[in-house]
Parts: sequence; structure tokens; C-alpha cells
Amino acid sequence: MKKYRIGELAKEMGVSHEYIKYYEKNNVIQCERDADSKYRYFSFADAGKVADAKKYRNLGFAVKEVKNFIWDNPLDTSLELFKQKKDDLSEEMFKQNERIKYLDYVLKCFPSGQFIDNQWYIIEQDEFYFFPHTKQDSFFLNENDSIRVQKWIEEQPLTSKTLEIPLGDDAAFMDYEYLYGFMAEKDVADMLKLDTDAPAVMIEKGRCFLYFFEARTTGGNYAYHVPPAVPYLHKPLAVMKQCGLTPRTSSGYCKVIHRARGEGEGLHYYAFYIPVL
Repeated sequence: MKKYRIGELAKEMGVSHEYIKYYEKNNVIQCERDADSKYRYFSFADAGKVADAKKYRNLGFAVKEVKNFIWDNPLDTSLELFKQKKDDLSEEMFKQNERIKYLDYVLKCFPSGQFIDNQWYIIEQDEFYFFPHTKQDSFFLNENDSIRVQKWIEEQPLTSKTLEIPLGDDAAFMDYEYLYGFMAEKDVADMLKLDTDAPAVMIEKGRCFLYFFEARTTGGNYAYHVPPAVPYLHKPLAVMKQCGLTPRTSSGYCKVIHRARGEGEGLHYYAFYIPVL
């Protein structure tokens, strides 16, 4: 059987010398060394191993797993690993699709580069969860809950930074006991295996009043002590009153869409979600 030097094999398989050396080092392929010249020589069968290594790596398997597929795994072990990888890829595909949906959502909020300020809609909102972690300007979770909320933070933008604001008619807007946290629809929370026990709350499926608005502040995007959303709650509530809509929950939820800088001011873009009867 003809033997191939490393350069010849790399050229025929369309890979680099380093690629061959890497898989040789990890015992995926094995060379023969000429006793005198010390040159590496590979068999034609090694070409198949190079191709298989590329296949398994493109599927996301680690190099150790690649070696086992080529040399060691019995069929049942391989099939079990394929099943697990299929589940992993399905979850990743779900996440990627949700990220695309998020980007599409943000872009639709800025047709022709202008925000859809003061526009509102009545939508059918699926069940969603809100996981608070900050009350006013202080963290309030215990150590266990703080660990739980890390998963919600890590999965952004599949989870959205959201503000919860009480809907009391007589409340002084600047004195609201607002909560910051993260919002996720139920199917997203289920797929991500997010912890939805208290202090997370679930908002049932139903009609929702959706109101978009832009707030401008001085001193930068993050310098404002009271979230700019709080003083603007009267706007969606006024529209709801005109339309004869009644909240079906005691709180409204304000999702942060984007923050940017204008000329000497902070630009804040939000969407109020207020469940209605």
C-alpha cells in the first residue's frame, strides 16, 4: 500500500500540516516514521480518518470523542452520543432562532431608523415569567436566588431585562417600588430549563396592551437614578382608559429594548406590557 508524507496527505485532503499533526498528537491518526529520515508516512486509510475527524468535529464532538468514534466506540455507545448531540444541537438551534427573532424585533422597532414612539397594540401574549433581582436600586435576593438568577442573565437576549411597576392609580410615579428583573416567555423558559420558582412569577396567557415609548435623559445612558420608564407609565394607562381597557394584574412590565446616546443625552427605548381583561 502506498505511503504518503504529511504534506502529500494534507494536500490531497485539503487540510493544513498542523491539522494532521494535531490529530496525530491526539492519537486519532497514527503515522509510521522512517528510521533513517524520521519522515512521517501515512497510509491511504488515514485519509478516511482525516475525513471522519472533520465530520465529527463539525458535529461539535471533542477531539477525545472523535478518537473514540474512530478507534474504540461500540455501536450502542456511538448511538447514545449521537442522540445526546442531536438534543444539544436542537437546543442550540432553538436559541439561535430566538436570537434572530430578538434582532428582528428590535429592528422592527426602528423602521427607517426612527423609533415607533407612542405606538400601541393589543396582542395575544403567551404565558411569560418575570424573575426579579433588584428592588429600587438595591439587590434583595438571598444567596440561593442570586445563583438561580445567573442563568437568566447568561441567557440574554432570550431573557429580556424588564422592569415591573405597580399599576396603582394614586401612586406617586417617582416613589414606585419598582423591581428590575428578567422576562422570558414560557416556551423559552422551558427549553432553557430556567428556574421559575419564587421569586419568579408567572403571568397567564391572555390579552396584553403593548405600548412603545422613547425617554431622553441627561447625564448618559445609565446615570439616571429612577428608571426613565417609571414617570412615563401614565401614557399607556391614559390610552388604556380611553379605550376602556382594564388591567388584569396589579403590575405592568416594561421591557428594555435598547439604550443609545444622543447629542449630550441618553436615549432609552422601552415597551410596556400590561395584561388586560
